Amino acid sequence: MSAVAKPSEYLNKSRSILLSLRYLIIGPIIILFTAFMVTGIFAIARIKMMSESAKQASLETTAVSILGKMNEMSQELRALASLAHNARDSQERYSYLVEIRKAQLAFSGAWTAYAPTVAGPEEQRLAHNLRRAWQQFLAIESEGAALDRAGERELADAVFAGPFRKSSLTFRTAVNDILAYRQTRAFERTATTDEIGQTSRMAVTVALIIAALITLAISWLIIHRVASPIASMTQVMRRLAENECDVVIPNRGRRDEIGEMAAAVQVFKDNILRNLALEQEAAFARATADEQRQSLMRDMADSFESAVGGIIGRVSSSAQELQLTARTMTMTANQTAAQSTGAASAAEQAATNVGAVAAAAEELGTSVSEIARQVAGSAHLAQDAVAQASQTAGLVRELSEAVSRIGDVTGLISTIASQTNLLALNATIEAARAGAAGRGFAVVAAEVKELASQTARATDEITVHIQRVQTSTGQAVSAIGGIASRIHEINDVAAVIAAAVQQQGAATQHIVRNVAHAATGTAEVTLNVANVVEAAKETGAAASQVLTSASELSRQSDNLSNEVAQFLGTVRAA
Repeated sequence: MSAVAKPSEYLNKSRSILLSLRYLIIGPIIILFTAFMVTGIFAIARIKMMSESAKQASLETTAVSILGKMNEMSQELRALASLAHNARDSQERYSYLVEIRKAQLAFSGAWTAYAPTVAGPEEQRLAHNLRRAWQQFLAIESEGAALDRAGERELADAVFAGPFRKSSLTFRTAVNDILAYRQTRAFERTATTDEIGQTSRMAVTVALIIAALITLAISWLIIHRVASPIASMTQVMRRLAENECDVVIPNRGRRDEIGEMAAAVQVFKDNILRNLALEQEAAFARATADEQRQSLMRDMADSFESAVGGIIGRVSSSAQELQLTARTMTMTANQTAAQSTGAASAAEQAATNVGAVAAAAEELGTSVSEIARQVAGSAHLAQDAVAQASQTAGLVRELSEAVSRIGDVTGLISTIASQTNLLALNATIEAARAGAAGRGFAVVAAEVKELASQTARATDEITVHIQRVQTSTGQAVSAIGGIASRIHEINDVAAVIAAAVQQQGAATQHIVRNVAHAATGTAEVTLNVANVVEAAKETGAAASQVLTSASELSRQSDNLSNEVAQFLGTVRAA
């Protein structure tokens, strides 16, 4: 009786243990989800940086375009001023003055559009120089035009040959300086955007590799630590449910839910073995009692036959033997009753143990249900991570579209530069036709052509950088798609775990039903042992009655012997 297990200890332990198996499943998934969230936040931050850099590059491109137009208009103003000074009559001069006024208004509008984009002390200094050179140019040009209108040809020639030429050179230098400064800034912005795209692609690639390694590690860990032990434990419980008690319980040394489950199944197996042993002992006791009772009845029948068929003298001897046998039967019945009482106590203890095992199995079913719920929560977290990755991919696509629009603007600038180059070529041809009078105009046309060529080269380089940014954003979209695929794989693993846990729950319910059947069988054993106790008590009472009857029979046998002696004496006497 001291070897009987106490399942209540396992029940108390199962209520107080840390759910290490739950942590084993949820912990790595939370780590992986956190890694994906950090990667997503990093990608969003880098995308924001790329967007800001692209916006700045767009602003720089716009500023370069405005400054290019201002440079063209400055060349046009210098050419128109020279043409107005060299006009053949007042009507021709007036027409040039009208064109000069239009060009001045266009230049003022371009300046108004450019002024808000000025940033930094250096550019403010260059802009101030341009503004001052522009105002000086306007003043000297107005002075020369006034002298022309007044008919002071020599003074006007002196102004246009000296101060006007110097102010024109200063004006052109100021425009070229600020244009070169903004072109440099545009190149730097484009290079920065390219660098951000390259580092973002590298970071996302590294994060994808790390996520893949973590996914493989989690899959191996879950299969090795959860799926395989649960499958083996399910097979063992099925064999126990079929009363195969020679099976070995695996994973009993583990210190988690699997170990607690193995301990509970071991208790279940031990109680099944003890119930079988108790049933065998009860059956042996019943067989022994029946055999003894049958032996005694045969002895009594033989004694009765011997008493009836023998002489009356042997009836007394048989009665004495019957008394001795009755005493032996009484002792045997008492021993049987004592053994049956012990067997009944053991059967009641076994019934208590089976009930405790049933409670532990129900608690195990509750733990399995909780694990299933946590696995479902993990799958939901993986789905949220997929949604975040899709949203990040959408942001990268929007950035790619914005960069494409910047490329369109750059193409427009390149087209304008090509047209300006053609205009400059035409102006050079016209100046060549004009001969000596068109030399100054030819110089201006050559400068316009050089400026158009510089603008075309700058826009080509900006276009190359924009194409690199588009390539980087496309690769970022592909990398984020890979992250979403890995999260889908994690979701599939979580679904497999959920199915395994559901099977474990079904097996646990099967155990509960078998434990209930075992409890019913144990109750029947207890009832049968109690019947054996009652039968042993009845046998003892019957043996006492037989002893009394044997004594009375011995007395009556003596009386019969006396009567027979008297009868024989009477007969003889008769």
